[in-house]
Amino acid sequence: IDGQLDAAEGNFDKSLAQDADYVPALINLSSVKLQKGDYPQAKALAQKALRFSPFSGEALLNLVEAQLYLYKSNANVQELSALA
Repeated sequence: IDGQLDAAEGNFDKSLAQDADYVPALINLSSVKLQKGDYPQAKALAQKALRFSPFSGEALLNLVEAQLYLYKSNANVQELSALA
């Protein structure tokens, strides 16, 4: 699956190199970044897609999912810090 994700990422990067504001590529690259665990980048891509297409359910879902993972990881760090 990693090879497929890498290939998809490369294709979406090429698409965005031609048109940096192409919403479908932004959303799909955001989805790939989520699957790869790159939550900050997934969030940034989803936010950019939402600037151009504010009612995109897919972009909003990706944003919420990335935000949730980032919140959970931050909460875990804070919890561990409190134990130290």
